[in-house]
Amino acid sequence: HFSPQRVQHIAALACKDFAKDEPDWLADLEALASLGTHGAHANNIHRDLMAKMQALPRLPEPFHAKLKFAEPLGWQDQGIMLPHEMFSAIYHKYPKTWRKSVLPSEHKLHEWWEHVEEHPQMLNHPIKTRDQRARWGVPLAIHGDGVPITGIGKGWCKLMTMFTWSSLLGSGSTLDMLFWIWSVFDKLCIASSQGHVAYVGQLWVTAVSIALDYMHCKYLGSDMYQFGSVLYMLCYFVLTGLWGAHMNGALELHRKVHLMLKLNVRMETLLTEYRDESALPPAAAREFTDACQNMMLLYTQLAEHFVQEGEKLFDITSKSHMVMHSAILSKYLSPRRVWCFAGEDMMGKTQILAKSCVRGISGAAATVKFAKHYRLGLHLLFDGHD
Repeated sequence: HFSPQRVQHIAALACKDFAKDEPDWLADLEALASLGTHGAHANNIHRDLMAKMQALPRLPEPFHAKLKFAEPLGWQDQGIMLPHEMFSAIYHKYPKTWRKSVLPSEHKLHEWWEHVEEHPQMLNHPIKTRDQRARWGVPLAIHGDGVPITGIGKGWCKLMTMFTWSSLLGSGSTLDMLFWIWSVFDKLCIASSQGHVAYVGQLWVTAVSIALDYMHCKYLGSDMYQFGSVLYMLCYFVLTGLWGAHMNGALELHRKVHLMLKLNVRMETLLTEYRDESALPPAAAREFTDACQNMMLLYTQLAEHFVQEGEKLFDITSKSHMVMHSAILSKYLSPRRVWCFAGEDMMGKTQILAKSCVRGISGAAATVKFAKHYRLGLHLLFDGHD
């Protein structure tokens, strides 16, 4: 990475070198070399560079709106990348990105609507009144999460909540698939679950608009208790080696643990085998659901056993219940389609940019700067698809 000042200096030297042999290159080089009054005003180079770059993207400018923040900031200007404008710009101006990140094919779209047609959340859903949904209705998801920006690891750490949207039919890397909307420092936000700024009272916040996240329910939920308990038993009962190799096969308890782990692995294998499907095929969905149900039954039996032993092992939580629901719904919607791995990864990507935007300005103003820089970066990414 080069500083703007170094870019200007290198460009100025290159102009001299290429003036005779490569005249076609001079336009861009001369533009870079002229930054900051040809380097005379180094402090203005970044400003001049950003001014020249703003005209390049074929993406919409950030939408500016006044939002109310916690005092003493009050009303502040904010930059928001409106999803519907981004959606339109990608379709009309970045066709290869559209095929990669939003809608790979019309066949995929029809297939999606066929799979979710009988999903319980589709019962009496308003979308069913639209006859052309299988042709025009691209399924989208919204993800929001907090990421530490300043004071990481400290008690005074400041979190910024990032909101992104994505197509449930897209593919590629995190940056290819997820698109930033807006972000806000948590301590500045006045939204709550009560009062005139209550977000839960909005029409779009319903059980119908929320998908169970397999990542938090299973990998960061029931699996943590399950594997943590097995690790405890390995350390204190079996001592060394892997469970299957060193368990006591004569003990029913050990056999149950072994079978529970095998069923868990089978669930993950099925998700991997059908990773590109919007929903698991009927036979795979039945096997996935059966494996989950039997795993949870064994899990419950182990929990009940250790309650009697006075040990807190194999605790059953609400996330275990949600994992079972994800399995039951897998014939309509694969857990992979709505899990939050890409969303969590996006937090790390946006964290880097956000850190560079908070130096020397207020938390509310950082979002405006973030939106401008993100728009430029996204244009370069999309151009790479072409």
